[in-house]
Order: sequence, then C-alpha cells, then structure tokens
Amino acid sequence: MAEEAVVYIDGAYKPLSEANISVLDQGFLLGDAIFDVVSAWKGSIFKLDAHLDRFEDSIRATRLTPSLDREGWRAAIIETVKRNNYPDASIRFIATRGVSTEVIADPRKNTPTEIVWAAPYVFLADDEGRKNGIRLMISHMRGFPSDTLDPRYKCVDRLHFQLAKAEALDAG
Repeated sequence: MAEEAVVYIDGAYKPLSEANISVLDQGFLLGDAIFDVVSAWKGSIFKLDAHLDRFEDSIRATRLTPSLDREGWRAAIIETVKRNNYPDASIRFIATRGVSTEVIADPRKNTPTEIVWAAPYVFLADDEGRKNGIRLMISHMRGFPSDTLDPRYKCVDRLHFQLAKAEALDAG
C-alpha cells in the first residue's frame, strides 16, 4: 500500500492530501457530475468493461466532454490501483461538469474535471454479519422518479441515499 493514497485528477497522480477541486466546479455546486464504482479483488478489477460501458452511457446522457476516452479512463483506473498497491479495492471514477468561466454557466462550454480514487475495500458487514445476516430497513426516502432522471445514469447527487442511510442508522 502507498504511504498516502494516490488520486488521479485531471491528468496527474497526486497524494490525496494535495488532490482538490475548485469550489466553483459545477460538480460541487450543482451535483453536475457522473461516476461509477468498480471493485478489485486479489489484484483483478471486476467487470471493468461493464462499468466503463455504463460510465460512457452516463457521459453521453449528460453531454459531458471529458478529455479521457474509454482507454484513457481504463489506463487511469488501472494505474491508480497500481500506485496505491491495493489488491482489494473500491475504485470510484468521476467526471464533473468542471469550472465555468461564467456566473450563469452554459453547461456546453465547461472542461470536465476527471478523477479516479481508489480505497481499500470495506465490507458493509463484518464477518459475523456476512455469515448470519444483518438488520435492514426500508426507508421512506425515495430516489428520483425515472421520468425526471434516468436511473441507469449514475449521477453524484446522492442526498436522498445519505438521508436514508442516516434514517437507518438512527433506527439501529
């Protein structure tokens, strides 16, 4: 494992403590970004092509124009995992709309921010929970209706999921 996690951001590999985005990035300001998450197990990335397919669908749907093509994203994902030396990892790759040069942003004119971040894989349940089961609940929170945002596209706006998680944690 690397001493400090390494993140890919806009063409450079940086220590996590030096990786940042602008407070004016549309991904931060408006949740105008897409992502996908893939897992690595024992050094192999699981179904990377399927995740890249979905990511490309999200790029097309949001009309983002990242500088990385499919092979560029693949290379950045693989290299980020290698640099972190995580045999088992959760790898998140993100494209935001980027920083606008205008106060009222024209979403067609921005240069996307590109990020790949890997972290050691963390199970949602401990060994006992995975063996015997865990307590679950159905939250009253719902996602976006499919006629407002196609659920096949993974956007970063996950507030409803965070509120549902807080509700479940409060319920024990």
